[in-house]
Amino acid sequence: MTIENVLSAYDVIGKKFRLSDIIWELGKLCDAEKRRQEFQYEATAFNLQPNATDSPWGFYFGPHITGVDTNGKSICYPSLTDVTPDAVLYWESRYKSVSNAILKMRYAALVWDFKPKIVHENYAPDLYQIYVDSMLEVCDNDYAEHPVITTTIYDRLFSIAKGQPADLAKVKQSMTSFEKKFATDDATRYWACQFVIMLENKKWFTQSEINTLVQAHEERLKRLNYTEDLAKSNVWTIEQQCKLLSDYYKSHQKNDEIKRILNIEEKAHRLNFQTIAPIQKLGILEQLHKKYQYYGLGDESKRLLAEIQNAGKASKSSMEATSIEFSIPQEVYDQAEEMFGKKASSDAVRWQNFAIYFIPSETYEKQSLKELVDKYPLRYMVATQMMDANGRPMSVVGDYNSDPEGSLVLHITEKMNFSAYFLGIAIHKMIDVGLMGPERIMSEIIEPCILFDESNYDIIRQGLDFFLYTSVPYHCTSN
Repeated sequence: MTIENVLSAYDVIGKKFRLSDIIWELGKLCDAEKRRQEFQYEATAFNLQPNATDSPWGFYFGPHITGVDTNGKSICYPSLTDVTPDAVLYWESRYKSVSNAILKMRYAALVWDFKPKIVHENYAPDLYQIYVDSMLEVCDNDYAEHPVITTTIYDRLFSIAKGQPADLAKVKQSMTSFEKKFATDDATRYWACQFVIMLENKKWFTQSEINTLVQAHEERLKRLNYTEDLAKSNVWTIEQQCKLLSDYYKSHQKNDEIKRILNIEEKAHRLNFQTIAPIQKLGILEQLHKKYQYYGLGDESKRLLAEIQNAGKASKSSMEATSIEFSIPQEVYDQAEEMFGKKASSDAVRWQNFAIYFIPSETYEKQSLKELVDKYPLRYMVATQMMDANGRPMSVVGDYNSDPEGSLVLHITEKMNFSAYFLGIAIHKMIDVGLMGPERIMSEIIEPCILFDESNYDIIRQGLDFFLYTSVPYHCTSN
C-alpha cells in the first residue's frame, strides 16, 4: 500500500468522509512510505486545524495540538516549520489534480492561507474560483461530516467571496437552503449561522435581505415562546434567539425593541424559578442584570437589584455547612518549637522559616495552580462568585483561561485559609520568645518605616495587640 493508493481511494466525486479517516489510513503505511517527503506534506495538510481566532501563528490554520515541554517552551503539532515553501507548492499541485470537493477544498484552503507569506508568490489565477466552488459544493451537497462543520465553512466562504457579487449571491442562496434543511427551532447553531454573518457584515446584505432575516427570527422567537407550559419551554434556546435579536437592535439603537426582547427572555427564565436551586436563580438574575446594563437599559437593571440581594440570602441559607475534623499530632508542635520557638537558634532563623513557610511564592503557586488545572479541568472552566456574609454578590473570579490572575489570587487565598491554623501556632511560638509582640513590631518594623505616619502609631499598636492576643487561632496543647 502506498500514499497514492490511500489518497486515490478518497478522491472519488461525491464521497463523504472525515479528514481524520485519511490520517488514520496514512498511519497504517509501512515505514518506507512514511519516510517519503510526500507523507510529511499530506500528514501536515490533514492535521492542521482551521481556527481563525486562536491560531498562535497568525494564520487561518493552526496546529492540531499545542502544549509546553518540561522547560516551559511552547510546542505545536504540526509545527509551523512543517509548512515549508515546498509543502505549499505540493498542496498547490494537489488542488489542481484531485476531483473530490473535500480534498480540493482542503488543499486550496492551505494554499490560500500560506502561499503569500511562506512562498512569497502570488496565487495562481484559478485558486480563488476553485476554492470558492469547492466550498460551495461541500456545503450544497452536505459533504461535511456534520452540519456544524458546514456552518464553519460558511463563515470562511463568506469572508472569501463577499467581494464578488455573483459568488456572494450563491453563498447567500446556499445558506438559505442549508437552513431550510437543518435549522429546526431547537438547532441553534444552524439557524444562527446566517444571522451572525449578517450582523458582522451588514454592508454585504441588502436592506430587504436583512428585513427578511430579522422577520424570520422574530417569528422563531414567537414559536419558542408560545406557551407558559414549563415542560414545552426551552429557555436556553429562547436565550440564544434573544441575544441575536438584541444585538441586531442594539446596532440600530432601538432600545424599546431590546427591552421587549429581554423582557421575553426574563419571563422565560422566571417560569423555571420554582424548579431550580436558589443559587441557580441568583446566577440567572445576575446575568439578566448584566444584560440590561450591557444593552443600556439602566432602569431594567436597577429593577432587579433588590431581588438579587434577596436571592443571595436565600441561596446562602440553602447551602449546607460542611465541617472537617482533624487532629494535629504532637510532632507538629515540636517542629514549630524548633522552627519558630525556643529551640530555634536565632531570631533571624525564626523570621527566615516564617517567610519560607507562610509567604507565598508567585512562581511556585503559578505552577501549583497549573497542575491543578491539568488534573481537574472542569473545576477551572467556570467562574467563581464571591459573596459577603449576607449572601450579597461582591465579585466574580473568571475561569482560568479568561482570568488567570484572579484564579491565582483565589488559589493562594484558599491555601492560606487552610494553613491559618498552622500560621496561628507559628505566631504564638514567636510571641512566646518575645519576637512577635506589639512593642517589638512597632520599634523594629513600623516606626523605622516612612510609610507609617506617627499620628497612626496608637491605632496600629491597638490593632497589633488585638490581632496577636485575641484573634489568632491557637491551641498549644495536643492530645
